[in-house]
Amino acid sequence: MTGFLPAGFEELAQARDREGATVLGSLLAAGKRLALRMNTWGEMFQIESSYWRSPQAEEAMTTGRIPNTKDNMHRNQLILVVKVPSASPPPPRGPVLPEVPKNKGGAPPQFDWDAYAERFRQVVSERGFPEVTNVKGWRRQADVERWLQDLVQVDPGAERAFMSERTARKAAKELMERFRQ
Repeated sequence: MTGFLPAGFEELAQARDREGATVLGSLLAAGKRLALRMNTWGEMFQIESSYWRSPQAEEAMTTGRIPNTKDNMHRNQLILVVKVPSASPPPPRGPVLPEVPKNKGGAPPQFDWDAYAERFRQVVSERGFPEVTNVKGWRRQADVERWLQDLVQVDPGAERAFMSERTARKAAKELMERFRQ
């Protein structure tokens, strides 16, 4: 499938490959995993747990889609799976729409924070997490702040080649909390 999947969802084929068809089928039939079919408009509809005890379940498990049958108007729709939390209310009936983030307004970000987070993860895997026992220049949050400010200066995609101390301090703190081991 091309496009996006809502957070927490995965394609049935991926879940099947990871957990095994028998285990996943049992979890779906028991209601411990929730399966939804997604139409071409991205709308999702719950597949009842009893479906996974029907003859069509084997083909659906194999293909990851609703089987092509003559009388099935939902044929060939992608099946998605999500874990059901143990203390959750019963799943909703009808369409389940993915959560769309609200536009927060304001100016667009001046820095590519996702790229910086990925670069920080790479540096941590090479140098280790910034801590007192590490090499000089990579021991404290202040070192990460300086690293971020240096990174911005060489980033051709940055809207400006300067990051304030306040922004660097906040970003360094968030990165260190996010990637703390």
